[in-house]
Amino acid sequence: MIRLILYVLLVAAAVIVAVWFANDPGVVSIAWRGWQLDTSVGILIVLVGLLVLAVLLVVKVFAVVRGSARAFSESRRERKIARGIGALADGFGALYAGDGESARKAAREARALLDDNPATMLLSARAARRNGEQNADTIAMTLLDRTGTELAGLRELAENAVAKGDTSGARTYAQRALARKDAPAWALDLLLDVEITAGNWSAALATLDGKTARNLFPAEKLSRLKARMATALAEQCLRDGDAPGASDAARRAVDAGGGV
Repeated sequence: MIRLILYVLLVAAAVIVAVWFANDPGVVSIAWRGWQLDTSVGILIVLVGLLVLAVLLVVKVFAVVRGSARAFSESRRERKIARGIGALADGFGALYAGDGESARKAAREARALLDDNPATMLLSARAARRNGEQNADTIAMTLLDRTGTELAGLRELAENAVAKGDTSGARTYAQRALARKDAPAWALDLLLDVEITAGNWSAALATLDGKTARNLFPAEKLSRLKARMATALAEQCLRDGDAPGASDAARRAVDAGGGV
């Protein structure tokens, strides 16, 4: 109802203005560089109105074209992202299936579509390790630049070091991961495996005595591990002829419990 009233008022106003200009058209004279235009005020207003409408139409067409180009670009970008996510899924699926070559190809495709974001770099690092590529450490190093992917990079580097028999490197990366507030269980397990494999029973016991081990291992498991490490240390001391050391280690094994 309100719209109808407004429409009627506008039509009435237009009729009044038209009648007014018909009764008193007036004269407008425009002279420019030898040209002269004589017309009435009403016709001049109509011409100006048409010019304004033409400008508005051009602006509207430009906005539509620009919006269409933007929508096309956005749609293209979304399709690219969707293809990249699909390549990531294929790559991780290939990794878990043990197909390192397919994972490497998928990682390359994902990086081309999604650039070097953390997910593509992680896939590339794992594919490189799966295939035993020489640049596996270099790729994993890029994950250390972001707080959110640092642990993933440390894990890749530590496991690469284990695979190459680099005990020192594996220990360094695992200890760096354990130094974080959100120290992961994998780092503690890997560090213990490294020390046990190397026969460093004192170092293994020191790791188990730390706060991280108390936070990550249940009390019963921690006691059992300490007892076994202390027992192994006592046996090593006996082989080396260190009776006092063996006695101290044996006492630690008994104190730890764990069924020893």
